[in-house]
Amino acid sequence: MNGQADVVPINKKPSEKVKQICKEVAEEMVYYSGKPINAMYTAAMASYSRNSKDVFGGSLPYLVSVPSEYESLGSNWDYKREVSKDKFRQYLENWFGTTDLGLDGDISSWITIINYTADGYVNQVQVGNRMMTGWELYKATGWGRSIKSAYFSVETSGDTFIFTTRGYGHCVGMSQWGAHLYAREAGWNYKQILTHYYSGT
Repeated sequence: MNGQADVVPINKKPSEKVKQICKEVAEEMVYYSGKPINAMYTAAMASYSRNSKDVFGGSLPYLVSVPSEYESLGSNWDYKREVSKDKFRQYLENWFGTTDLGLDGDISSWITIINYTADGYVNQVQVGNRMMTGWELYKATGWGRSIKSAYFSVETSGDTFIFTTRGYGHCVGMSQWGAHLYAREAGWNYKQILTHYYSGT
């Protein structure tokens, strides 16, 4: 609130290179209309960042969907993860606090994606007899332990779900993989990267 970053403990002594890099930007901050921003970031994205309002409900003008062009070169692209039907049912029963979810019979009917946001993430999904957002399903199934982001598709094989995701995390703000790849592939400097992901700053 005072325009200062939190103190972050680190578990190992930083290298001289890291200390020098930090010193070079220690007096800099990112501002929108003269005020420090909420510089949210995520591990990776699915070609676009997400609007903050689509994930968290609040709308911030600098946390809007922008392209993240090189994500397909990172390690979180078309990532597959298998989840047993019993584990999936347990996740959802814990999330909703009930066993009355209609999760019976052929598991291919358990999950139906209803629609998507403009940037391609799952917006609404029906799970059994409940409606939820793709972001809620991400949280309900272990915060990335089953679905790595709200950009996903799902197949079934026997009693197993196979989720294929792009991105990792909430996908709002700056992508860590995206920033790395813009620097490596396009030669962008840190100011170009920050002003790209945080619109209007």
